[in-house]
Amino acid sequence: DPVKIKFLAASTTMAFTVTHYHIASGVVMPSDMAVQGDKSNLDANAKRLTTISQNEYWDIHNDDADGSKLSTSGVDVTLHYHNSASDNTSPTYKYILHHNGTQWEVPNKSNQGASLDPTLGGQAYAIVLPAQKTFSPFTVGGSASALPVTMMNFTAKATPERTAALNWSTSSETVNKGFAIERQASNVNGKYERIGYVASKALNGNSQTALYYNFIDMHPGNGETAFYRLAQEDMDGTISYSEVRVVKFNGQTVSMIYPNPTRGMVNISRTANGSKMNIQVTDMSGKLIQQINNVTDSNYKLNINYSGMYNIKLIYPETGEQTIQKIVVQK
Repeated sequence: DPVKIKFLAASTTMAFTVTHYHIASGVVMPSDMAVQGDKSNLDANAKRLTTISQNEYWDIHNDDADGSKLSTSGVDVTLHYHNSASDNTSPTYKYILHHNGTQWEVPNKSNQGASLDPTLGGQAYAIVLPAQKTFSPFTVGGSASALPVTMMNFTAKATPERTAALNWSTSSETVNKGFAIERQASNVNGKYERIGYVASKALNGNSQTALYYNFIDMHPGNGETAFYRLAQEDMDGTISYSEVRVVKFNGQTVSMIYPNPTRGMVNISRTANGSKMNIQVTDMSGKLIQQINNVTDSNYKLNINYSGMYNIKLIYPETGEQTIQKIVVQK
């Protein structure tokens, strides 16, 4: 598959030697470059990739021995590849990986992306690695999912012993280190504290099967309400937060409406007791904007289409409980 090298300095004239190795033709990728399944020799960005080519790689060498002719801006390197002999319709690979002599790395990751190259009759994908200044082996990789962890569910419930039982599950995990459990007491005004940690059950943080987790908060404090969230941590230290779950220890239903202000999307999280909830959204004049009845979800999302200030009223018809919260929408 061809390679294009574009000089970024108009006056630059120099030569490169490019060798393309196709593994299927009998060339074996060096052991320190065979990364499929074992991602221990990847940099932090590359570890987020779920698919790395085991079919081909390119050796690109700058023939200027001391590199003096290479401009300070480097060169743009474009690799062309086929997903397979029969599939040229969706780009599996979206990033160029460069081997720096020790490990694979993803340079300038945010600037990369694959597209069909019309100059090759639309029969091959092209990925551009901009402003490259160092060379040696290159290959391609991609991510099957934008999220490192796909959550199936997350619940938090009070127990008769006045503890909080948290349960969650994932359908897939990629480079997942584990989950920190964070709690916000009702009198702390939005501040969360880490109260525990559960390591990923996935081998090397990677799994495509359902995994189940649990945690018991033995000492939720003296307050009647506690809010919980999970801080999912990648191998590279990146943190992603779950939705908030509410636990009420006196048996009454409690709800949390967030974020506030919002750009329109509103989360309503409440005690997971299965009771029916009616939702009314009114503007400041009292005009009814939305009404949703008989909601049983412990976490419900609604969208408010226009900027302004609104009242969200939650009504529990089975108990007669009602709560009202003012929320600001900033589109």
